[in-house]
Amino acid sequence: MLTLRAYSLSLLATCSLAASTPVLPLHFEENAGQFDARARFRTAGAGFRAYFTPTETVLGLGEKNVPVTIRMSGLSTRPSLKPTERLASTSSYFLGNDRAKWRENVPHYSGVKYERVYDGIDMVFYGNQNRLEYDFIVQPQANAKSIVMTFDGADHITTTPLGDLAITAGGETVTLQKPIAYQGETQFDAAYIVDGRHVSFSLGAYDPSQTLVIDPILQHSTFLGGSGVDSANAVAVDSAGQTWIAGFLTVGDLPQAATFGSPNFATTQSFVAKLTLSGGALDFAAYYGGNGQTLALGMAYDPIANRIHVVGQTSATNLPLSFAAQTTFGGGVDAFHMRINATRPFLASSTYLGGPGVDAAFRVAIGPNGSALIAGQAGSGFPVTAGVSQPLFGGGSLDGFFTQINTNGTLAQSTFIGGSGADVARGVAFDKDGAHVWIVGQTASANLATNNSIQSTLGGSNDGMIARINLATKARTFFTYLGGSTSEDFSCAISAEPGKVLIGGQASSGFTPTSTILGNASNASGILLKIAPNDAGHEFSSFLRGTTNVLGIALDGLLRPIVAGNASNLFVNVNSPMPTTPTDFSNAYVSAIKPGLNGYSFAAAIGGSGTDIATSVATDASKNIHVAGRTTSANFPAQGALQPTLNGTQDAFVVKIFDN
Repeated sequence: MLTLRAYSLSLLATCSLAASTPVLPLHFEENAGQFDARARFRTAGAGFRAYFTPTETVLGLGEKNVPVTIRMSGLSTRPSLKPTERLASTSSYFLGNDRAKWRENVPHYSGVKYERVYDGIDMVFYGNQNRLEYDFIVQPQANAKSIVMTFDGADHITTTPLGDLAITAGGETVTLQKPIAYQGETQFDAAYIVDGRHVSFSLGAYDPSQTLVIDPILQHSTFLGGSGVDSANAVAVDSAGQTWIAGFLTVGDLPQAATFGSPNFATTQSFVAKLTLSGGALDFAAYYGGNGQTLALGMAYDPIANRIHVVGQTSATNLPLSFAAQTTFGGGVDAFHMRINATRPFLASSTYLGGPGVDAAFRVAIGPNGSALIAGQAGSGFPVTAGVSQPLFGGGSLDGFFTQINTNGTLAQSTFIGGSGADVARGVAFDKDGAHVWIVGQTASANLATNNSIQSTLGGSNDGMIARINLATKARTFFTYLGGSTSEDFSCAISAEPGKVLIGGQASSGFTPTSTILGNASNASGILLKIAPNDAGHEFSSFLRGTTNVLGIALDGLLRPIVAGNASNLFVNVNSPMPTTPTDFSNAYVSAIKPGLNGYSFAAAIGGSGTDIATSVATDASKNIHVAGRTTSANFPAQGALQPTLNGTQDAFVVKIFDN
């Protein structure tokens, strides 16, 4: 079976939603007499309406409702028009005083399907957030080349340099994004062919007896930065589906940025920014800092309180503080934690977290009741609380730390994690069991106390370390080294199921994975692991082909691990929506791993001819993947961008991919 997907019908002139406006998915409403009888179903989204008659689809574009009709040329039979999945929602119409004309509980559906538009070919319309999308489902041995769409009412139809289809009518323009075709892990060329008002598809060689899928797609990608050196170090998605990023910049020239505190751009300062749903504009941006260097390094979204949490490090002695657990600068370099209201952005809380040494918070996760779970590195004198598993500094140059901050700003607990060497906690994840937290990182200490361990001794110069803490008792219920004969480092973690954790990082050739299904030590150093603190222990690990590390990890609605980081020239694109071909050691990447950890759903190199690093990844409920990082590539593939060009020597970047 062949699935030929044409995506994202949306106005080029994007509609801006207020931050408080919820994003409602498209629904398809059946005609019970409430609209023109020629149409059986209708839907509406940002800048368009669509009516579905038995033989054609009529689009109304923009405020003027400019009509464009999509019909299939050369139909041999009348197709059958049917709804797809029934939704729980309905509509009711009580117009006038004639009850016979009232309509109650009109059903909603997730899409509509034209069966047999051609022999062996169906056409399915559905929604992605407020965008209209459609697929052609081509059964084995059916002829995909017979598909010809005619756009009646269009003034001009052309393909863009990115391969998208641009349709203009009455001054309104809509785009259909470039299709991508694949079978398994083999990708095939797919493109639009325009002949006046008629559009068909060009397909590369594929096996007509097998399933061919066009998926996923690039929604938008953009630079974000000023005239200096900028980086996005973390990404999160709020309940409205909007992308947030946090990072640092050296020049304070972001457009229309607010200010939290008194950032002094004589040194590097942090920023937080929110993009509109389309990615074509900034909804909010703010600087955060003071009289010393301030770097935002981690971010998480709390959907209950509608707060964005940001952590990092600072040498500023005058940070803006609110509901602070620590009201004075500890000395040297301190970690910090702040919270921002996501709807009407204001600084909800802000605190130092540090002692006289060099302290930094690298990651934050949302814990019970909206508490902040923070992991990082700490020196001697870092603030700890009573009753924790390690109240004393381990004695090396650095220890890892774990801190939990309550919603009222007080410390729930804070503990060291370290020994006589250098130790760093880089990642943190709230266990799906609701009672524990996972902390991962790197250790050079040979004297750490293990507990229910997979590996009880230090294997090389540096090993990965994995800890699990009971949040109620504060006890360290699991601790293990995990490494080979040289060096490992675990950067990020997320809990996929109760009592288990997925971990991303990097490993050396001396590390022995449980599997080579995703890659091996000859072509990668990025690694994915699945760990459980029980007899199963080290359930799974595999190098990730063509990667040098895993810096970000997330889960999507299918429980697929989504990983991001740095790619090498051995990276292989799989069903990639990006135009990037890996040619050197400087590209970023994002990959979706199948739920069974037995292959790639897709793998995509990201970047251009400079240096590109993906630092973080997040997912949303609408099947979108959000990637953030930094780039020096002037030819980075920007699409639908709020900033289409590189402004400084290094800019932040944001990429959003829809994967159905």
